[in-house]
Amino acid sequence: MSFIRVLEHPSRCMQRLGYIKYVLSRGAATSTSSLEKLGHGLVETSRRKVSVPLTPALYTYAKRRLTDRTYASLKQELARLGPDFAGEQALRVEIQDAYLADPALPSQTGKLVNADWRKYPNLLTASELLREGTYSLMVMGQTLLRLTPEEEIEAFRDYAPQANPFCLNDPQRLLFLYLLLDKDGDVLHPLYRALLEEDGVFNDRGAGDLLPAIFRDIEKRYRGRTRSGDDIQRLQQLRDTADTIERWASRQRYTGKGAREETITPRLEPFSDLGLLDKEDPFGYYYTFSEAGRVFWSTFCEIEAEDIETFLNERFFQAAVEAYGYPTVTVEGRELLSRLYAAYNGIKSPLGYAPIREVNLLAGVRALAEEGLYFELADALALLKEVQRAQPRDVRFNIDRMGRLTYVKFEASPLEGR
Repeated sequence: MSFIRVLEHPSRCMQRLGYIKYVLSRGAATSTSSLEKLGHGLVETSRRKVSVPLTPALYTYAKRRLTDRTYASLKQELARLGPDFAGEQALRVEIQDAYLADPALPSQTGKLVNADWRKYPNLLTASELLREGTYSLMVMGQTLLRLTPEEEIEAFRDYAPQANPFCLNDPQRLLFLYLLLDKDGDVLHPLYRALLEEDGVFNDRGAGDLLPAIFRDIEKRYRGRTRSGDDIQRLQQLRDTADTIERWASRQRYTGKGAREETITPRLEPFSDLGLLDKEDPFGYYYTFSEAGRVFWSTFCEIEAEDIETFLNERFFQAAVEAYGYPTVTVEGRELLSRLYAAYNGIKSPLGYAPIREVNLLAGVRALAEEGLYFELADALALLKEVQRAQPRDVRFNIDRMGRLTYVKFEASPLEGR
């Protein structure tokens, strides 16, 4: 596991976080898979044609987004009907288009295309939701699936607008936010600090122009501390990407979509899903901070870059409470332990072990989003240590070579002894 918080191989293609739910469900169905199977499977499922009722929202979406020659017959049908169509009409579209047309979505971009099937699973391996190579489900992926109703997975197969998988529920939103900060915080911290200072409307191109300097600063900061070959390679990739963006930016006319847009879009669009960025035009790439986003990013960006780990452990849920306005009651002792134990039972391995971070995170997300109960990951860890000291036969830890607690195993319910 790298200590550099920069997503590897970010791709503009994976804009909507909801696609991740389907890929994880496929990864959970087998012990091993392949990039081709997952990538092609996601595209084929998302592009399957369905007949759905034509609504004003779908009409607008189709007119705005389905514009190339592939949709010639569809465009003719829309022209025949006109924007003031009357009566019950149906339209045959890809199932992803039917969901992306939902006006409840803050952003309606990001449909998948067959040519890019190879790129789509990258976000899941970079986020350690799937294991690279075997594409099997990792515990963080299992944690997300625990927060995903089966109806949202089935909605990829059978159109169900009431279970639109691109809409995120509150637990999913919190988990995704934590995950993006954990895996990409070294980029997001300076990026959003700079965007906050601009204090207005910004677009993907302007934000993307900030990346070369950010990447070079990260490379400089980690250069002397990097020892593993993987991390050295990641720093080289940052330098190469910075060079590519700057080389394109130096052209007199920079049009189309290139390295700049591919690299910045997954650092903007997901935060529309999370309610931290607003888009006046859901089909465009112009953004403003939502009220929640201004609160959250201001809190996150006031820390020093070196303190991201501390923020995630000690301040993440408080920042989420302030941003999203959750009504909360602090929970501790037996009440907190019962939620940790329930989370543990949801993700433990067949041998009875579960990663402490995922246990505490799953418990914290559920407690806050579903019950209005608040605690930080550091509070949960402190309680587990206390319980282990009092009940060493019932609670066991695994420790890595750095002396850090990594896994927990409950031999018996810890609640019986309290």
